[in-house]
Amino acid sequence: MVGWSLVRTRCGAVTFAVVASVTAMVGPARAEKAGDEDAGAGSSAAAADEPPGREATAEELAAARALFKEGKALEAEGSWAEALARFERVAEVKMTPQVRFHLALCHENLGRWVDAINGYELAAQEAANVGDAAATVAKSAPPRAAKLRARVPTLRLVIKGTVRSSAVFIDDREISLALAGTEVPIDPGTHAIQVRRDGQVTTSAEVTVEEGDAAEVELEIDDPVPPAPAPDPAPPPVLVAPPPGGGPEAGAEGVGQWPAYVVAGAGAAGLIAGGVLWGLRSNRIDAVRCDEGFTGCNPDDEDLVDEARRFDLGSKVSFGVGAGLVAAGAVLWFVLWEPDGGAEAAEIRGRGVAVGPFADGGAELRLRF
Repeated sequence: MVGWSLVRTRCGAVTFAVVASVTAMVGPARAEKAGDEDAGAGSSAAAADEPPGREATAEELAAARALFKEGKALEAEGSWAEALARFERVAEVKMTPQVRFHLALCHENLGRWVDAINGYELAAQEAANVGDAAATVAKSAPPRAAKLRARVPTLRLVIKGTVRSSAVFIDDREISLALAGTEVPIDPGTHAIQVRRDGQVTTSAEVTVEEGDAAEVELEIDDPVPPAPAPDPAPPPVLVAPPPGGGPEAGAEGVGQWPAYVVAGAGAAGLIAGGVLWGLRSNRIDAVRCDEGFTGCNPDDEDLVDEARRFDLGSKVSFGVGAGLVAAGAVLWFVLWEPDGGAEAAEIRGRGVAVGPFADGGAELRLRF
């Protein structure tokens, strides 16, 4: 939710219309004085902070001087918009402190007081860098800027709430939120204030200020907390399709389930080996006349007792490994068995070997049948 309220704290005694008419009467005389020290805009001695680029030709400078004189004549007539257009064209050819001064003078009489103040101050700086060639500008610009600054209205933005993504605009110009709570110079007249979020206008209002006004606008902005970014989804498990083959008959022929038979065969071999080793163990125990726990053996038959122990251990390991491999072969037989329809039907029914990572790390092996 965004709200606004306007409080006008002080008001000047002279309206903008009267100020403009008074300035129009005294402006031409002062402008003439500021322009007398330069016959045109092309004087190389009066140039200030020229941007790098192509130098103006003699023909361009001559045309610029003619435009400069036209602009001063229009100022004397009070035709400020036409004069501004002339000086702007001169500035495109060559900028001097005198040209910048007259641009500011036109802005002042057209009600663009903020631009005028900036122009006067910049013209004074450039004139100080030039020296005697722009002495009149250096003398005239600072007091005009100071007097205009005392008359220019100000607008104070008071931001309440939480600002996360909103921006404040005055006449479609974004205002830095760092200036909130300070008095921002603003031209006399009516201005549009907008609060925008994600390119959309969330509220709008108009404020009218006159000379010397100090307006205040309170904005309540409560931007929502942006949603937390969604975590990257874990990649889906990789389904290892069973090898091609037919149904149970094909598996019996060793086509579709051959890995199962290999594993089961290895397990059967382990069981057979365990049985052989168990027989050798029993034979040694009978020879040394020991009990099943290898106690009460004849000490003279220690070598045979050691062989019996080794056969005992080997038979147990072989039985365990063999039984495990036989069980694994049985599982693989079901996993790799394809019903009617081949691999596609098996996938539909959900049988297969799936290997995939966990979302928080690690991996898993899934057997489905």
